[in-house]
Amino acid sequence: MPVVPVRHPRDRGRDWIVLAGDPPSPVDPPASCRFHTHCPLAADVCRERTPTLDTPAEGHAAACHFAPANI
Repeated sequence: MPVVPVRHPRDRGRDWIVLAGDPPSPVDPPASCRFHTHCPLAADVCRERTPTLDTPAEGHAAACHFAPANI
C-alpha cells in the first residue's frame, strides 16, 4: 500500500503559493536578498540591498524588506 503525505487538517482549504523562478544556489548565493530570484514579492530593493533580520511581531523574525507588511 503506497503512502501519500496528507496536509495537516488545519491547512486544508488554504491557498498555497507556488514559487516560480530559480531557487538560490547554496554554493554561490546571489548578492542582496538571497531569495529574490524566486520570491513573488521581489522588487528592485531586493536586488540591491541585503535585508536585515527584523522582528515585525512577537515570536516572528524575518530577513525581508517587506516582512512588516506580511506578518
